[in-house]
Amino acid sequence: MIRYRLQLPSHLTGFWRIHKAKTIMKTGSTGAGLVVEPGVQALVEEAPKTIITYNGVKVDICPVKKILGAHNKPLKITIYSPTPLGAGYASSAILSIIAAIAVQLVEKGYYDYLEVGEKAHKAEVECLTGLGDVISILQAGYLEIRTKPGAPGTGRVLTVPLRESLRITTLPLRIDGLQTPQILTTLGDEINKYSDNLLSKLLDNPTIENFASLALEFTKKIKWIPVEILSRVDDILLPELRKGNIIGYYYKKKTLVIIHEKSIDDNIFLNLKKYSASPPIKHKPSPGGIVLART
Repeated sequence: MIRYRLQLPSHLTGFWRIHKAKTIMKTGSTGAGLVVEPGVQALVEEAPKTIITYNGVKVDICPVKKILGAHNKPLKITIYSPTPLGAGYASSAILSIIAAIAVQLVEKGYYDYLEVGEKAHKAEVECLTGLGDVISILQAGYLEIRTKPGAPGTGRVLTVPLRESLRITTLPLRIDGLQTPQILTTLGDEINKYSDNLLSKLLDNPTIENFASLALEFTKKIKWIPVEILSRVDDILLPELRKGNIIGYYYKKKTLVIIHEKSIDDNIFLNLKKYSASPPIKHKPSPGGIVLART
């Protein structure tokens, strides 16, 4: 039996603006985020029946069902990651990309990069699970800046290289946050209101420091993190920021993202333990793209 191993990075959006167009390929978002590793590793193989698991838990989400719906050969996709589902790591986009690749690998023994991107983007938009993650993961890396909305091949995304010493530590929070479909349907106008000028500000000064500042401004205005947590995190991290011990921080859905170069004092996470859903996860910037091996 032929099996394939895949490796993809995660994507931590900092801010974005929603763009609705007449076609799905032109619908998407502009904005910016970080492409980081580790992301996910996946094993793809033919099987008696289709089953997808993420860290041992069966996955059955809208965009993946759309991609696999017209596929006749059963697939087994086994995914491992240090990052949780639904917390802000672009897991639905990653699963959509993996599903689109898996279909082509089983049917043809290879995959078309642009076709995979279009199918994954289409499924994400139709299911309201994401607008800019697919193009960010497939066509950018490090600090990505989406300057034109749309699917890979239609949208435009820039890569800003980051120094090798940079590290990103994420902390999933114990909160009942909104999922992406709710965010897009209930907060769309608010998101666009607060993100309108952020892209031009970042393009004027495309540094990691400026990105972190703009991302924090955006995520605080959207108010999807409880005020108690916002206040407590500020009390702990603002002194570290002023002393230069960290570069910046922001939130992506249920996850706190801290950008730094030095090792972070463990007391920071001890002080945040009350709000954390799991231990902190250490990342580094990723050049993006897909790593594929046949086994």
